[in-house]
Amino acid sequence: YLLLTDVPEMVSVFDGIYCMQYGDPFAGDLFMANTALPYYSIENALNNLFMETHLNYQHCMLTIGSNTVAIFKTCEGTFKVFDSHSRDLYGIPHPFGKCMLASVDSIESLVIYFQSTVPPGNETPFEVKGVTVQLNCDITQVSGLASSEIAKEHVKQKCSEETESQKQSRLENARKYKKQSKQQRLKLRGKLDLKMLGSIEKLNELQKLRLRNKLDLKMLGSIKKQNKLYKLRMRNKLDLKMPGSIEKQNKLQKLHMRNKLDLKMLVSIEKQNKLQKLKMLEIMKKENEDRKLRLKSKL
Repeated sequence: YLLLTDVPEMVSVFDGIYCMQYGDPFAGDLFMANTALPYYSIENALNNLFMETHLNYQHCMLTIGSNTVAIFKTCEGTFKVFDSHSRDLYGIPHPFGKCMLASVDSIESLVIYFQSTVPPGNETPFEVKGVTVQLNCDITQVSGLASSEIAKEHVKQKCSEETESQKQSRLENARKYKKQSKQQRLKLRGKLDLKMLGSIEKLNELQKLRLRNKLDLKMLGSIKKQNKLYKLRMRNKLDLKMPGSIEKQNKLQKLHMRNKLDLKMLVSIEKQNKLQKLKMLEIMKKENEDRKLRLKSKL
């Protein structure tokens, strides 16, 4: 987690060396509605940095809790917020998110954006610093930045006007605020570590479930293959046993057919015999009648 005190004053990028100068910080609570010196509301702090003529910064770095983001003011008067932390599409912290660059149209929208991305709690400290950038340590400024010397002179004038009691109270408040902010950062780090551990455990559980499902699918596939092989073997065994039984069945069917044919032949023979007997009887009757007639005629 980046602290504003850890930000370097010189950065080398490609062939250029950028010198960065930081203004005095504005600190307070994210959900403060009004400014109560030495603490500021976030809206008043951003207005002081970007709108007042004696400061008129074009860039600043904002730390909320333990997360630091960069804010850029464009020439059109809108703002760009670059957050290098893991975020979702709406800027809310997410363990599997990505860094993001958001575009905001006004300072009021900036306040709403930052307050919506942080869950409201008892205390949500913030600290914001104006930043001026000089390329190769020249006086030329990037995107029309204001010189930090004017801001320093303004701060010196304010300090000279303060009394000793005001200075002491301001320093004590600043120390208390630093202690509170450090404690809250440590708490937030602990909470984030716990969340990361929870997400890692969930990932491990999901991976285990996926592996189990894969193994279950493999087992099902192997069981199906074994069943198919078993069925094929049983069919082959039955096919080997079946030829003998089929021949027996064929023989029996042939015998049944023969018996049926024999019965039919017998029935037809009996009918023929009956018919022949009837014919013979008729012939005998006719011959007897003829004989009788002959005898009668002779007599």
